[in-house]
Amino acid sequence: KIFKIDLLDITRKGKSSTRVTFGQSAQHSDSSSTDSSSNSKNSGSTSGGSIITQTDANFWGELEQSLYALIAGNPEASIALNKQTGVIVARAKPMQLLEIERFIDATQAQSQRQVILEAKFIEITLDDSHQDGVNWSSIAKESGKAFLTSVAPLPSAVSQVKDVFTTQVQFGDFTAYVELLATQGKTKILSSPRISTLNNQKAIIKVGKDEYFITDISSDNNSSASTTTTTQDVTWTPFFSGIALDVTPQINDRDEVTLHIHPSITLVEAQDKRFIANGQDNQVPMALNTMRESDSIVQAKNGQVIVIGGLMQTIRTEGKNGIPWLSELPYLGWLFRTNTGAGKKTELVILLKPTVIKDEHSWDQDLTDSKRRLKEYEDFKLWGDTDYQQ
Repeated sequence: KIFKIDLLDITRKGKSSTRVTFGQSAQHSDSSSTDSSSNSKNSGSTSGGSIITQTDANFWGELEQSLYALIAGNPEASIALNKQTGVIVARAKPMQLLEIERFIDATQAQSQRQVILEAKFIEITLDDSHQDGVNWSSIAKESGKAFLTSVAPLPSAVSQVKDVFTTQVQFGDFTAYVELLATQGKTKILSSPRISTLNNQKAIIKVGKDEYFITDISSDNNSSASTTTTTQDVTWTPFFSGIALDVTPQINDRDEVTLHIHPSITLVEAQDKRFIANGQDNQVPMALNTMRESDSIVQAKNGQVIVIGGLMQTIRTEGKNGIPWLSELPYLGWLFRTNTGAGKKTELVILLKPTVIKDEHSWDQDLTDSKRRLKEYEDFKLWGDTDYQQ
């Protein structure tokens, strides 16, 4: 009997890691989606932690193994696969062919299920009454909707930031939730990425840029009869600065979506470092990496909003006020100037909504939202509306 499967002949491998390190060595923790056990290695006296999540999607290889398992025990049965065309030819007993047909139908139906993932990265500059962070109890009270208990909070080894959490809320859209967050301070939408992906397939969105910084310098001395020449070898490494979202969904028969979510926002700046090499004083611009990220696994219903919060940051600016000229005098300038400093606290809130595609009508709302955003962008270009932040 001949069967047909419409899926790509590719093998995808993905890796997601979150690391917290204190000192020169760190505790290392490995985990994967196919193994519930964990291995830990600890070296040195410093502390830290990490999560490494790996995915390996080899559909045709696993399908071939499963089909051979279904005809096991029948020496006259055979399976032939053509991965390029998606054609499968099976020769077996009638009952075995029936099992193969049911297995292929169920496998193809689940593999071709699709979900739209829409996210919003919102940064809140907290007002004076919310310096401890967003009051989530107040948000829930204002909305009249209680937060659901997080299915999988961040592991303690990685949750070094106070009150970082992942949960779900019974909202069907982002607009009302963003308005509620505005009661805690000034909100700014940093990015609104959206992507669609198949069941159990990793999706990655990155918006930003790579900057190169020096990460290693080595010297090589070449001596001859009369001279010695020193050659320096400099290693440049790219550092990503921007927003990244790494999501892997799994859809069950009740249209509930289990998600591995790894969002991150990184800001890389140059910071001069001084060191002495070969008796010479050197100054090299190094990468100063400021990162806010989380790594968690949650389950949500179709259209339910997932909230990741508690990623707080304090930004401090320094300044000087003084009498012109006099404040710049050597040794005495400090008598005519004052140093000023101001700090502000921000909290990063990430909203993520999975929408399961059931039929062609499921795309209608997505197309409507896209048209609305295009219209707002056109108005922004025409009128210069500074409040447009989509």
